Amino acid sequence: RGYSQGMQQSLKTPGTVTKTSAATFVSLQKHDEMKALLELGNLEEELQNTAKNKTLLSSSIAAAPSDRFPSRLSNIVERLEELKFTNDQIEAVICALKYDITLETALHWLCLNLNTLELPALFRDARWSENLSD
Repeated sequence: RGYSQGMQQSLKTPGTVTKTSAATFVSLQKHDEMKALLELGNLEEELQNTAKNKTLLSSSIAAAPSDRFPSRLSNIVERLEELKFTNDQIEAVICALKYDITLETALHWLCLNLNTLELPALFRDARWSENLSD
């Protein structure tokens, strides 16, 4: 009661600040409510961090090779060899595309990144090859 009277008194006098008016009074109930809000905020932050970690984990798992990757890669290499690509060219495309390699992406990469004259005959237009070699 004395606190509130002193507060009212000091507020009535403009321009004066007393120790009583500058003091912050928080009831035990308000203190507990504010503490609960802070804890709730920390809990929400932890949940958001957990969700981010789960997202990162699932994306890294998706990027990891599957058990079938070696056999799939072997099939791609065999097919590229049948299409007359050299071992150096096949190695280059595997290094570039890594685990995202498919036959289609490998062919796209090879056709876009190799010189036209380095491509197997099947992938060159005979008319263009003659003009380029001159």
